[in-house]
Amino acid sequence: MNDSSDETIYLSRYDGSYCGFLHLGEIYNTRGLHVGTLLFSKRIVAPNGDYLGELRGDRVLTKSDLKGSKGGVSTGRHMRLNPPLLSPGRSAEMSLPNDYEDFPDAAGMGGGSK
Repeated sequence: MNDSSDETIYLSRYDGSYCGFLHLGEIYNTRGLHVGTLLFSKRIVAPNGDYLGELRGDRVLTKSDLKGSKGGVSTGRHMRLNPPLLSPGRSAEMSLPNDYEDFPDAAGMGGGSK
């Protein structure tokens, strides 16, 4: 990417696996496919407006009872960015809060494995 690194945040699931990155308010999977938009509420919605999850720091998770609901306005975006050249690797595993499950892996975020 030709963008400064301070505009890109590597994202991990609570199990510690790298699942994508946040760039200028948009969420991309590990292959650079656009999978969602970060709203001001820290919720992540798919391009069709479906709730995908939430951002907490550099971790993403999904509230079980909101899964599949409409989480925001449809963006209709279908963008692609070149993923960062170096993957950040695996982070330490964290305990999920009650009523949450881990964010979809790369396959669940529209891209399959790296």
